[in-house]
Amino acid sequence: MQIVASYGVLDPTFEIKAVTKDIDLVVLTKKEYDRLKSALVNLGYSCHEETFSPNFYKTSIIVFMKDDRRIDVFIKTVCSQLELTKEIQNRSERYAAWSNLEVRLVSSEDIFLFKSITDREKDVDDCRVLIGEGLDWKVIKQELHRQEGKALWRFWVYEQLCRIRNKYGEIIPRRMLNYIWKLVKEKWPEKPQDFMAGIEDERWGREIEKSTKHNLN
Repeated sequence: MQIVASYGVLDPTFEIKAVTKDIDLVVLTKKEYDRLKSALVNLGYSCHEETFSPNFYKTSIIVFMKDDRRIDVFIKTVCSQLELTKEIQNRSERYAAWSNLEVRLVSSEDIFLFKSITDREKDVDDCRVLIGEGLDWKVIKQELHRQEGKALWRFWVYEQLCRIRNKYGEIIPRRMLNYIWKLVKEKWPEKPQDFMAGIEDERWGREIEKSTKHNLN
């Protein structure tokens, strides 16, 4: 069984060894998920599946809890939007292997992408750390291009980049913000109703201003 870890490090008993007490895991198939679930439950983790729809195996997050530790598990696709592509798998590095279990760690660029489509407050700070360590923005742009079949992620990524900038200043290359905004505009009719709610941004401000003028006319 192969597990791809997008954050944190764990040992064969699934004890988290990172500074954070949370870890994100991605498995490629439902069969692998069932085996992972069985192992985690046997180790004392409680599984929280009850809030998900019948097809959650394909798209949603499954949460495992043990004391103050949390493991979020995705199957193939993260937050129903970003697929674990062959390129992401190829960029991952083998962390460890035990018997029939292999754990691989995804690249910093892909961790950044995964954390850019969540609404967890701590992910803004984690993204700041990743930026500080140095990211290859070209790799991020190339991966987003591969994921263009989905629409929602571009709105979520742009929101997250704005949150990061609003909290930490101009640490994201302007060309990256321009690129994501271009992707947002391409799918403008599909934007969520709560897009940019409570988030300050000059581009969004100009859109609101244009919309207001149009409605007045």
